[in-house]
Amino acid sequence: MSGHIKDLSAEFGYIRNYINSLYYFACYKEYTGEVRAQLNSAFSKGMLDIDTYKNFNKSYYSSQISLDDFNKSANEKYLNKLQNYDNNDDFKFVKKSIETSLNNPNSVSLNISSIDWFDNITSYINNLKNVENDIFNDILKVAKDKNSGLYSQLIIISSIVLFVLFVIYYLAYLIISSIIRNIKLATKLAIDISNGIMIDIK
Repeated sequence: MSGHIKDLSAEFGYIRNYINSLYYFACYKEYTGEVRAQLNSAFSKGMLDIDTYKNFNKSYYSSQISLDDFNKSANEKYLNKLQNYDNNDDFKFVKKSIETSLNNPNSVSLNISSIDWFDNITSYINNLKNVENDIFNDILKVAKDKNSGLYSQLIIISSIVLFVLFVIYYLAYLIISSIIRNIKLATKLAIDISNGIMIDIK
């Protein structure tokens, strides 16, 4: 039994890593969405005012904290897929635009197209959604496999219990039948004796 508990504990730990990865990645994607809106507003106006800069700066660094947590909890499959997306031209444009904005608070001229910005970062966020879906689907698969294993164990345990109950009831039936048969024999013997019938005991 302790072995089963240990196995289940390990399985839940495995799922916990998936859930942590999904949470951190969802936060990263959400903060990236905030950065998209904040810089889109700035690029549309052609300048990054101080209030927008503060909000953008906060969202961006929050996204990096979430990304760092994700990198620590995620497995190689997701890290490699994200790395492949980071090598795409859309992310390179996004990264360069963010670096320019970080280095130019209260800039009077950013000279970055809001249309190009929106198109490229939207493409990148859509790629992030693909990674997020992969993690979510893997969580469902692991949970399904775990439940399938537990269901099989439940069937086996239930079968054993039913078999043991059958054996117990069958033995009880044999014992009760034997008692009833002996009672009948004893009763018949008593009646025969009372009627003066000689009993031949061998």
